[in-house]
Amino acid sequence: MEKELIAIFTKTFNAHFPTKTGITKDDYLIRLKEILAEEITDAPELDVDKDNLATYTKLSILVMAMVRLYKEIGLSEYEIGEFIYRTADEYYRLSPIKKWVQNQLFFSRLNREQILKRQEISEQRENGINGFRIKYIEGTNPNEFGVDYLKCGICDYFRRKNMFEYVKYCCLVDYAIMKNMGISFTRTTTPGNGGEKCDFRFAKEGRIEEGWPPTNLKEFNRKW
Repeated sequence: MEKELIAIFTKTFNAHFPTKTGITKDDYLIRLKEILAEEITDAPELDVDKDNLATYTKLSILVMAMVRLYKEIGLSEYEIGEFIYRTADEYYRLSPIKKWVQNQLFFSRLNREQILKRQEISEQRENGINGFRIKYIEGTNPNEFGVDYLKCGICDYFRRKNMFEYVKYCCLVDYAIMKNMGISFTRTTTPGNGGEKCDFRFAKEGRIEEGWPPTNLKEFNRKW
């Protein structure tokens, strides 16, 4: 996992390197590797390590390491939140062809079946899948559907590490993912913003929301 996350960090380096802090690129990378190695030893255990819920958990470990590093060098919460979003935006950027393919797959019967299967498994296990419990929400037509996240492993992880205030910025990663796939995505509540669930709603057509700055998003209640 460590090599995988460092590869993501280096691939997106220009999106998250804090140029105005005075830290050198070499020191920045060295310190991130040190913190990440520490985090991996205390990270959530993955009972499933190959699907989207595993990817989200792995990326949250990298985000945790980045947040710790940013706090060390004195960045504000706002600056940290923006770097998290910009990194995700860069990582999930797709070519036009890949964007079209991912969009088609997302609204396919296969994806629906996979989500329903994850729901079934998450309901059967006390801790869900990697700490997540989900529920599929049928849309009004084949080009719309939703997923409610009723339990969040990332919330549990960040709360345990006394970093819960940064969960809401992890949530914004979803806007970067959907924007880069060309999918209309809305959400009104998340546990990271004090809600009881994450109510993801997707549509093949509609407005593409930008996740940063987040102050106009319905789910976001943090004001600077």
